[in-house]
Amino acid sequence: MGVDWAARRAQLQRDGVCIIEDVLDDAMLQRVRAIAAAQIAALSADDRREQRSTGSMVANRHLPQLAELIAWPGTWDALTRLGYADCKFSRAYLISKPPHSPQLFWHQDFTAWSGEPRAGDEVSPQLFAMFYLVDTDRANGCLRIIPGSHRKRHPLHDQLGSAHSDASRRMDDPDAALYSSVPDERDLPARAGDLVLGDGRALHAAHANTTACERPLITLWYHPDFSRLREGTQRQISELARAEVEHWPERNRRTVASMIADYSGDAPALPRDRVPGPNFV
Repeated sequence: MGVDWAARRAQLQRDGVCIIEDVLDDAMLQRVRAIAAAQIAALSADDRREQRSTGSMVANRHLPQLAELIAWPGTWDALTRLGYADCKFSRAYLISKPPHSPQLFWHQDFTAWSGEPRAGDEVSPQLFAMFYLVDTDRANGCLRIIPGSHRKRHPLHDQLGSAHSDASRRMDDPDAALYSSVPDERDLPARAGDLVLGDGRALHAAHANTTACERPLITLWYHPDFSRLREGTQRQISELARAEVEHWPERNRRTVASMIADYSGDAPALPRDRVPGPNFV
């Protein structure tokens, strides 16, 4: 049975997340698993302590081998069929929770709340594309999300601040609201190779990994209607994107060259701001 793309787009814009099944084929899934496994094996005990809540946070600057995944035709085809034109890529991360590790803190990913006119639009300025590399459920740390929190203020917004901090990654205060459960959260179990596509403004987290096995994930950021963003936002995104690939081997850079956020005008970068302001209601 084919995908009802109109229904998935409506779900993504209403809830802030949807799942497109079987976007990666088995050969690609195995290649990405091998890339992730090699990187995870190289993580030190200190790395894991500093990322106790996240598990790992390895940016694509260290993983030029991910070029093929960033350019994966199935992802770009899904974005096109969902109606998201003029998309650009900015960053990717390996976020892998080790066995018996705690929950990931509540956060959202958008960094242009102040000064970006599209910050509250129906069409998100930023999407996360998550590929879990093993089947994932509540027991091993699946995604959890607060539906609608990308368009409407939630009580957690006033408790989290920017959320992304060394203290939150280390889980210095396990009793903080960052790690809480809330009545309206929703679990998003997924199979390996599914595309979990979410609005970067939505509040999301992950359950603890209570199993004896690693739970690896690659998350990638895409920006629909990139040229409609404020020029300062385009520069902010482009500077981050270019920094992540500037030291890649030439062949890897060529693979993603047409997909990277590419603002080249004169506007200064909009300062990064992770906190929705008082106008977000």
